Amino acid sequence: LGDGSTFCGWKQRTNVRTPNFNTGKWRAEKPASVRRAVARTREYGFLDHALCDEPNLSAALTADEVDAHPENLAEYRVRMERKYGTIAEYNRRHETAHKSFADLNQALQADARAAKKYAEFIEWRNFNVDRWCEAIRIAGEGGKSTCPDVKFSLVNTFGESAFSGNDYWKLLTQTGLDYSKEYSCCTSFGRSPLQEFDALYRSWRPDMRMWGWTGYGFTSLRERALPWMTALHRHGGFHWFAATYPGINLLDLVTCAKTLDATECTKSLEDSRMLRGLGKTLTDWKWAKNDIAIYYSYDSNILTYFLGTETLMNELRGGTPYGNFMNSRRGLMTLLESTFYQYEFVAQEQVERGFLDGGDWSVYRAGKAIEGQPPFKVLFMPRILAMSDREVAAVKAFLKRGGKVVCDELPGAYDELGVKRAVPPF
Repeated sequence: LGDGSTFCGWKQRTNVRTPNFNTGKWRAEKPASVRRAVARTREYGFLDHALCDEPNLSAALTADEVDAHPENLAEYRVRMERKYGTIAEYNRRHETAHKSFADLNQALQADARAAKKYAEFIEWRNFNVDRWCEAIRIAGEGGKSTCPDVKFSLVNTFGESAFSGNDYWKLLTQTGLDYSKEYSCCTSFGRSPLQEFDALYRSWRPDMRMWGWTGYGFTSLRERALPWMTALHRHGGFHWFAATYPGINLLDLVTCAKTLDATECTKSLEDSRMLRGLGKTLTDWKWAKNDIAIYYSYDSNILTYFLGTETLMNELRGGTPYGNFMNSRRGLMTLLESTFYQYEFVAQEQVERGFLDGGDWSVYRAGKAIEGQPPFKVLFMPRILAMSDREVAAVKAFLKRGGKVVCDELPGAYDELGVKRAVPPF
């Protein structure tokens, strides 16, 4: 769990992340350290190994921008040359004037906002998301090379802010995670749209179970809601946060008797009838495929952050483009659920590959294809400002075949790099 090689829960002094996971040394040594950890514990029958790096790429409510490590910058230049071929093509797409790929450097939010040009910053952020996901996958593969059956999980991602590195589509489909332990709706209870990501797991990893942390500031009303909340979000259960002081535990630390919280949790589970009758029917029933889709766009996440006034990791203000982006999606989820509809999230990469029309799309994991999705009937696009040409074409094709699209703002005013289009595509 963690082992200190990646966790950075303190303010960074430079734009080079400390400790760093973007070096050749880390990527060579990390799998070996995980293999040793798994070998030490496998005889005890542990269920899982977890990677914990709560600060993600940057600690919450800081203005830290990482990672300008020389090795990471060198890799960035290599990948940009591979992607664009020539510096002229790179300059054309990003509205820049670099002489060579060797000139590329870290893109900072202050520079992007001052110039009102966001393409290089979005490119840089997406590159670091990829590196973040690669590091998580490398850690997990180290354990599985020693014990193929070990379960690998990630702890506490805290949402998809513009600086977190958490593009949940990539996290859930490219890192090899088996399940997750999160501060999710079990903790936030609707207070923060940043933490309302349970449905992303359900949409993209129906084979995965979440185990949400809970136990903070609990009341009997919350305890009564908890069994239903976890079951209907397809959680595997929950972790009760416990500490070495009274008031937050399920057992009294001196007598080992149940605390009031434990008693009320037990009663709430019994009263819910989740383990018998109607509750058991609901939890055991095979879930139907949903024909309503909600658009998930990490590019729009970053772009709306820049169009707003937020400056800190996980900062979210009311009425800004970024606040509207997050709150519009959360409000839409509430609206649909309140009228007894369910939905699937679709990521921008899925849209580009034709997932709106169903049929050919399959997500492969450990050699097994997850059942395909039938065509959607309705697509909701909450504040989806940034779209690639391929995304635009896919949504237009969806409309042409009779699909319905509902927006609160005309989508695709900017391309996927945040460059404003001369003519809106819709």
